[in-house]
Amino acid sequence: AFPDDAARIRYAVTSFDGVARNWWESLPNRAAINTWAAFVDTVRQRFRPIMSSMLARQRLARLRMGDRHSVAG
Repeated sequence: AFPDDAARIRYAVTSFDGVARNWWESLPNRAAINTWAAFVDTVRQRFRPIMSSMLARQRLARLRMGDRHSVAG
């Protein structure tokens, strides 16, 4: 449990690494991101694939069943 959104954001940011950490540290308006909803929206805008549903369908279409598998169960 976190006492407020700021503490929750600080905790979440500790898991950032590499590109995500560099992005966050260079974000000019990060001090203005003071609610959990704003934080989640900002992170999703930067890191969620734009066409995530299309990518998921493409990945599903590429799946192939192996020789030892059966849909019959």
